[in-house]
Amino acid sequence: SDPAKLDKLNSLVWPALADEVNELIKSSSTDIVIVEAAILIKAGWEYMCHEIWASIVPPEEAVKRISERNNLTPEQAKQRIDAQPPNKNYVEAANVVFCTLWPEDFTRSQVDKAWNLLKNRLP
Repeated sequence: SDPAKLDKLNSLVWPALADEVNELIKSSSTDIVIVEAAILIKAGWEYMCHEIWASIVPPEEAVKRISERNNLTPEQAKQRIDAQPPNKNYVEAANVVFCTLWPEDFTRSQVDKAWNLLKNRLP
């Protein structure tokens, strides 16, 4: 709940995490490495990725899901959502955007399509 303390913690932890992620990427023997990082945009790690795929949900739905999952009041959940970058930031930074409100079969087809397009762009 204290932004200054959070910034201090992030300034200590995020560089170490970035180093670890970069090492994992460099040591990988695969053509594609997927980095799942909710903090990717906020931490400024876009430089580590060729593409960014984002999954968004309306804030009201996020509050509902966090309240249910973490047994929080709606007010507590809203504070957590408000502490995160808005969906607009993710959409602007992303090459591919998904919405978790889509039906599962549609989401699967969109993921498959994006995955195949990515593989076709590889040398």
